[in-house]
Amino acid sequence: MNLISKNLSQLRRIALAVLLASFAILETPSISAQEPGRTITSPFGVANPYMNASDASESGTDGDTFVDPETGEVGHIIRNPFGVANPEGVDTGIDIPDDAGEEVGGIITSPFGVPASDDIDTGVDVLDEDEEYLISLPDEETDVDERESVEDEGNADDTLDDAKDIEEESYEATTEKYVPVIDNPMRGVEFDSIITFSGTSTYTVESETNDINNAPTLYVLAGGYFTLTLVTNLNLPTNIQPIFRKLNQSGTQNPFEPLQSGSNPPYCFVYHVPTTMDGGTYCASISCPFNGVQIERVLKIGVVGVNKIVGPNSKSSTRSEAPSGTDKWQENEVIYAQPYSVFDLTMEVEPSLSNEGYDKIKDLISWSKSVQDGTLTPKENNKRKAEFKATTIGDYTITASIGSSHKIIVVRVGVPKINTVQFGGAKIPIWKDVGIPYYGVAWKDDNLDGESELDNANAVSSVKYQPVAYPSTSKITAQGTFKPYCFKIDKEVTDNPDSSDFIQGWDVEAAVKKYRFSHDNLNWSNWTISGPVEDSNPISTEAKVGYNLEYTIFWQYGFGETGTADDSLNDFSAGTSKHEMYLTYHAPIVADETKYLETVFHISCTNSNESNTPASIVSGIWDGFKGTNVKRKDRKELTYYKWYTVGETTVQGLLFSRDGQCGSWADFFQTALAIHGIQSTYRMIIPTTGNGSGFIVKTWSFDGTGIVGRDFPYTNKLLHNADGSPYYTIPAGYVWDTPAEVTYTAGTKGQNNATPASLFANHQLIEYGNEYYDPSYGIKHSSLQSIDKTLSGFYQKIYVMGLLEEMRFKTNPSGVQIEFY
Repeated sequence: MNLISKNLSQLRRIALAVLLASFAILETPSISAQEPGRTITSPFGVANPYMNASDASESGTDGDTFVDPETGEVGHIIRNPFGVANPEGVDTGIDIPDDAGEEVGGIITSPFGVPASDDIDTGVDVLDEDEEYLISLPDEETDVDERESVEDEGNADDTLDDAKDIEEESYEATTEKYVPVIDNPMRGVEFDSIITFSGTSTYTVESETNDINNAPTLYVLAGGYFTLTLVTNLNLPTNIQPIFRKLNQSGTQNPFEPLQSGSNPPYCFVYHVPTTMDGGTYCASISCPFNGVQIERVLKIGVVGVNKIVGPNSKSSTRSEAPSGTDKWQENEVIYAQPYSVFDLTMEVEPSLSNEGYDKIKDLISWSKSVQDGTLTPKENNKRKAEFKATTIGDYTITASIGSSHKIIVVRVGVPKINTVQFGGAKIPIWKDVGIPYYGVAWKDDNLDGESELDNANAVSSVKYQPVAYPSTSKITAQGTFKPYCFKIDKEVTDNPDSSDFIQGWDVEAAVKKYRFSHDNLNWSNWTISGPVEDSNPISTEAKVGYNLEYTIFWQYGFGETGTADDSLNDFSAGTSKHEMYLTYHAPIVADETKYLETVFHISCTNSNESNTPASIVSGIWDGFKGTNVKRKDRKELTYYKWYTVGETTVQGLLFSRDGQCGSWADFFQTALAIHGIQSTYRMIIPTTGNGSGFIVKTWSFDGTGIVGRDFPYTNKLLHNADGSPYYTIPAGYVWDTPAEVTYTAGTKGQNNATPASLFANHQLIEYGNEYYDPSYGIKHSSLQSIDKTLSGFYQKIYVMGLLEEMRFKTNPSGVQIEFY
């Protein structure tokens, strides 16, 4: 039944009641013989003020009559729970029979305003058409004799017409039932409030208190509406309005939007709860004047809404709209998750409800997300919880709603990116040129931009990752560590993010997570949980030399739920790492790994890159020496006897000090071959017998003819130190005493030095394939004769009494005067 039809039905009832009352008056007998001044005592013990109260003990009953002493009019006392006769001589109400003719009770309007205690109502039970109680009142067994007689505080000039006017408006139609309003001013102010939850459920709450702590609560959804009805028959101002405020907060507020106001009885006020309103408990109060006293009634309005969304790791959000402008999501409002992680989200409702209350609104609870990917599934047994599974990388906005009330939270899904890489397995160790091995991570990218940021990681300072070496046909073994590639949501990320821009860890991780890598983005290694991982395929199917300054390794991260098999993992790119990769032809044959120096690998591999035969590899490496401008990897020159007094004879010493004797250069070249598994022969050249103590390398000049007939006709006398020890070599040249008949006039250019030391007892070079490689001078010889031709002559040391006094020289004769030692 709709609102209009129910109002009409109720008005028909009232009209019927008035008609029956008229009949009752016409049928009342006129009994003038009754004793005037008889006192009628109501069940409430209130004497009739219009009768002589000479006999207060006498009680009237139904059907008794009285005679008004002033008018002589006879009144009829009927069954009136107010127990007060009408001074106008008319009935104050009538009995309303039900369909069976049984008395149900009358609708009583009492202009005399008999006060009711807090324990009983002054009305009677009224049944609706289905014989269901519309309002609960005391039964007939209520002990009314305990009530004391009270002073009549009604208005003596009130009339039945006034009462009828009130009676006709004392019903309010709702969507479900009629609710009678008992117009009794001594009851002060009452509420009869109705709330509809999205049109599906109706609740009625009545408040008769001014104590907010004990006031009942009327629950309403945000976006819904509620009606407050002021029940009174006082003559009140037409502008009376309820006053609202947030519970436990001072100050008047107007949180609800008025839809309809009641300016006349029955003072119905309809309010809409804004869709943007947060859930919470509010106080509604109305104050009414009565005899100079403000009578107040209060009611709690519980706006049922979503207070917050709570996720894992104590993350929660109370936002109803996404931040804008300078406002930002805060870290505690964002859930960071890996793909395919599964977790619960919980909405907290305000105000909290009983289980019965939750059950009434459970169908109005909903969850939604901003993107199609992923799943968001409310729990069957408790829709305040929902299970979320993220799949796509990016931001999900999750909304929890009750009616129009909602809160949102962000789930940011990001994958791990490669952070550090270490190598193992068949890896060849590489030492820094200064004699310190590389160790630890070979690549480290803290800002996850795909570029390593290791300091002191390479001889070339601009390269921020370590050199790595493997035999070309081996498999790479690597172990990666990963960091979340997930920006903190409250950061303004720049083009060059640093570690502070990233989260340090996820709030939620997938149940199954593994990683793998590939050197060609095609043949992936097997999945592993923590590594190390061996590449499924060799670096190269053929043995060859290789070099790549930016050798790229591709990384993948796989995710899955519990029980996901490796071949069913959902894989995501975890980024790439770059490495300076040296590939050797075969495994090295150098026993001393301290010779695996960075420059050795660099000159060896860069000059013979892609060579796949020993001969081509040797030829390529030699190309790096024959130009006599060999540099260390850091582009600093390496010299041959720049200082004539240098003592370095090994490749380690040469690369550390950057200057060395012929032995160090020979060791350098031989090691460059040996790291590819290529065997060579170390050769030392000395004069043959009869050709003195050593030789001099071109070019020296001879003064005159010397002493004729002597094998070594030219003499250079030596200088001596204070202690008598002889010397002729100074750091950058030769000095002699007088006579000095042989002079170093022009050198044979050595490595990065036009005039290296030139007077030697021996000389070292490398033999490979019947050829002799002299890296000190960058010259390759095919025979001893070719080497002999580089000499200007030979010398002999002359001692006097055990002390070296002079050196005698001869020019280099034709033929071969040298041999291998």
